Amino acid sequence: MLVMETSTPNTSLTDLTAALRENILEAQDMLARGDVKGAEALGKATLQLIRAVEAQVKLEASNTDEQTEGVFYAADDIAAARAELVRRLDRIAATIRPDEMGGAPA
Repeated sequence: MLVMETSTPNTSLTDLTAALRENILEAQDMLARGDVKGAEALGKATLQLIRAVEAQVKLEASNTDEQTEGVFYAADDIAAARAELVRRLDRIAATIRPDEMGGAPA
């Protein structure tokens, strides 16, 4: 029994490892029966499945998002907020009278 699955988005890592386990057991049975050529062919297919499992593990590991605590802003957002703050402070400064600032009346 040759079980060779291709990795699709719906194929889970559990399915791949189960197929790998089945292939290994089947190859052992073939060797026990003296079917060396069949075991060799199944061994090659199993190696391909191992590569698929390794690729799946790497893919799943790369898809995990690390959650960091705190608030993070992009540099452009910080620059825009700073410009808006300066604009508002300039407007406030233009409307404040000197006596409100603690200065001498003009």
